[in-house]
Amino acid sequence: MPGSNALADLQAGLGAVDDVLSFAKEGVGKPKKREQSLFVASVALSYAVWENFVEEVAIEVTTILAGAIPEGSVPPSVREWIMKVKPIPDAWDLVVHPGWRELWVRMVRARAKGDSEDDGDFGILTANLRNVERLFERVGVRRFEGVPKAEQDKLEQLVAQHGLIVHTGKAPDDFRKKTATDWRAFVESLGQKVDSSIATQAKALIGSSPW
Repeated sequence: MPGSNALADLQAGLGAVDDVLSFAKEGVGKPKKREQSLFVASVALSYAVWENFVEEVAIEVTTILAGAIPEGSVPPSVREWIMKVKPIPDAWDLVVHPGWRELWVRMVRARAKGDSEDDGDFGILTANLRNVERLFERVGVRRFEGVPKAEQDKLEQLVAQHGLIVHTGKAPDDFRKKTATDWRAFVESLGQKVDSSIATQAKALIGSSPW
């Protein structure tokens, strides 16, 4: 099954991670300071690729759902969130302009990317489990349906590792090339599973795969 445009962007982004890692020596062993800097940078970049994917796939699938789903089939969580948009939409907003479909897309975009001018939403900020869950409540699908809990827990570890790196500019002493390549592979695998899960759930709503 083909994937989303967001997944294609994730895979392209991970190509940049590969480029960074290509400057490190082959094999194993304790890295030199310069090499460790490459590994640290690659993990920060792997996380950034994940965060961008989450934002983009949420907007992408919502745009598709909003264009195809019958009004009577809109998930309850979406209806609740639409009515929380500020200013609170009235009948004209919902039926005529901008319409509930456009409100839905705007609402998800604001939660993903931020739109303080409209409703004070500053975006996802950190793509951890809690924030991704809040985003996908607005999309109307479960964020990690079918993704093993162990992998969800590992995402929290990646977020923590990224936080350490960006706040201190360094990694633990036992950081090795395998650490960096494992995180890169994890982001690719998780992105594929989330993408597939979203497609399956969207298909149940509109009767066909969104991508």
